[in-house]
Amino acid sequence: MEKDGEISLESKRNIVSCINILLFILMYAFRSFTDAIYVSKGIESNFLINVKYLILGVAILFGIFQLKYKKEKTIYNKELVNIIIVISTFVIISSVMIIITENFYSSFIESIIKLSLPIVYVYLLLNIMDFEDIYKCMCGALIFSFIGYVLEIGINNFTISNFLKIDFIHSYSPFESHFSAGTAIAMCTFFMYYRKNKILKYLSLIFAIFTFKRMAVIFALVLLFLPKFIDVNKNLKEKYKNIIKVIFVIFTLVYFWLLTPQSNIFFEKIFGESQTSVTMGRSDFLQSLLNMDFVSSGYGSISNLFGKGLEMDLISIYLETTIIGLIVFINGYWNCAGNKVYTFVYMTFQFLNLLTSHSLSNSFNWILAFLIIGCISYKKNQQIETKINNLEKD
Repeated sequence: MEKDGEISLESKRNIVSCINILLFILMYAFRSFTDAIYVSKGIESNFLINVKYLILGVAILFGIFQLKYKKEKTIYNKELVNIIIVISTFVIISSVMIIITENFYSSFIESIIKLSLPIVYVYLLLNIMDFEDIYKCMCGALIFSFIGYVLEIGINNFTISNFLKIDFIHSYSPFESHFSAGTAIAMCTFFMYYRKNKILKYLSLIFAIFTFKRMAVIFALVLLFLPKFIDVNKNLKEKYKNIIKVIFVIFTLVYFWLLTPQSNIFFEKIFGESQTSVTMGRSDFLQSLLNMDFVSSGYGSISNLFGKGLEMDLISIYLETTIIGLIVFINGYWNCAGNKVYTFVYMTFQFLNLLTSHSLSNSFNWILAFLIIGCISYKKNQQIETKINNLEKD
């Protein structure tokens, strides 16, 4: 029997769970609202914009404290090791290049930290939280992210006339959002897999479609219908993952060559449009980079030199860390993709986005990506159906 004033072990666990959930939701709420109110409108407010990193830091420290007392065997170890190998490779290659060029830049440290945060936090979450709590985290993050998106676009802009202006062929929509797109497609991926709650399922689908990134819209629709045609939980053989790794190395090198000035005519014959049009100006930045005989000082040196990234992550990695860095990166991140059809499809989307656009420096989108794959790979058989059903009855 418990003494008066003594808190039971179960009560302590509930309090800790509530703190973990609160930190996660608070982090994504701050991220969504500051992106909507400040970042998307170009308003400077460094403190408020960076609060999300402060919360993430607190969440990681709190998670490390909990992991110290964990008695069960840890999971997600091989994924953590793979990303550590990627980061270590980037650090070694970059250090050599910094010494050679004699050009140290502080943003290199920032770039490495942003690369490290997602895998560390997700490793902790998967080891200290039950799926029920992770599900609550994702529910809260979806709701606050959607509210942030509505604030960014403006409630008054959701009119019939604006809906009629949507033009998928020419990629125009009054509701397009670069800032919410990554979160939206991640939420769609999660709730299209754990689709017991139809409200959240369709809210996440609408969120992804509204942000109006063409590849993301197509992918969201694929996720909606995919389970009707194939078993998304089927395990794939390792050889398929190895094949896709080689394909993306080749794709990166070929795409890089296609965007060089000498390939302009050939590019137009293939795509029917200019390099500038297809890449939305990214090819112009790349060609300017090549024309000035860019010499890399390591990972993140393009952003350091120009104040912005190339916005084609795989090509940036190739230019900044050589073919070695590119191969190690693709190998390491694909080793975190899980073995199921569903996670394989999701990581394929992530890599197509890394090839043609950018997301690698966005720690919060990669937290969601790693967390989704980790849940599907490790939490699938931990009485998920029962727990979700209980949540919906509450």
